[in-house]
Formats: sequence, structure tokens, C-alpha cells
Amino acid sequence: MPLTLDTVLLFVSDINNMKRFYHEVFSLNILEEISSEWVLLSAGSVKIGLHKMGETYATTTTQTPVETNTKLIFETSENIYSLHSILRSKSVTVQDITSFDNYPYLLFMGNDPEGNVFQVIQKK
Repeated sequence: MPLTLDTVLLFVSDINNMKRFYHEVFSLNILEEISSEWVLLSAGSVKIGLHKMGETYATTTTQTPVETNTKLIFETSENIYSLHSILRSKSVTVQDITSFDNYPYLLFMGNDPEGNVFQVIQKK
């Protein structure tokens, strides 16, 4: 049975800070919102849902990145070097641009305000 990914959901501590990050820094459009509880953003053919984390699981703050198994991969057709510089100028934590032998992309990784990993790739 083939499946198509529709939405990636992240449980977050600070919904407003995470909304600001993905909307203002990554320029993702807001599709729907319930104030301080839920935001749905458009990321091309996939949506990113930000859901307020329940109190039981809210053990970290936005100031303390946590280990995560979440990684969001964004592909860009823009100049990856310019995008990298723009993110750094906005104080976003990003690693250096790199690639691998026989890998058709340039890439860099970074962290959102709650420590989730994102990667930006661009075809060489």
C-alpha cells in the first residue's frame, strides 16, 4: 500500500516562538492556527503542524536544546550559500555547508529554537 506524507507534527513547548521561527525565518505560510495551541504551516507538498506539548511532557525550555530524533529536510532552489548567510544573520544555529562524494546535493544542518534538527539541501 503506497502512502504519501501529508503532515509532520512536532510537539513544542513554546508554540509562539516556534511559529515565529518557521513563519518568519523560513517564510512558511500559516494555513490554520488556534492561539497558543496549534499552528499548521505549508512546506511545499507537506504541512508542518506545531502542537502545544502537554504539561506531562514539558520538561525542557526553549533555552535548552534537547536530544531529538526529529529532522526536517527542506530542499531549496535558491542559492544555498545566500540562504545559509541569511539564517546566520538571524542568529539561527547552522553548521557549515558540506556535501559527500557521489551525493548530488550541497547541504547544511541547524536547529530550531527547541533543538529539532533541520537540514537544507540544494542540487549541485
